[in-house]
Amino acid sequence: MNNPIKKHTVIGMGEVLWDLLPDGKILGGAPVNFAYHAMQLGAVGVAVSSVGDDELGREIMDSVNSKGVENCIAVNNHPAQHRFARCHPESFKTCSGRLPESL
Repeated sequence: MNNPIKKHTVIGMGEVLWDLLPDGKILGGAPVNFAYHAMQLGAVGVAVSSVGDDELGREIMDSVNSKGVENCIAVNNHPAQHRFARCHPESFKTCSGRLPESL
């Protein structure tokens, strides 16, 4: 009897984003990272999210696709939202707003 091994499907649902660091952009967002790492362990990884119809959104789509994660990422016409965080030696502060031009 032929009994093929079944793969589990792991779905990461939620934000997908760019971490804009001094050394460059890194694809981030816990749900997509979770789906990617589950795929590395042999599961089918699926990302469910939404991105803006802009350059950063298209780059996210290209990056997710290049990693082999299946995606159900919708493209919307809402403007991208930017947030920034600064690490201080003694505390961590999160600030809302547009990214400063100096980054």
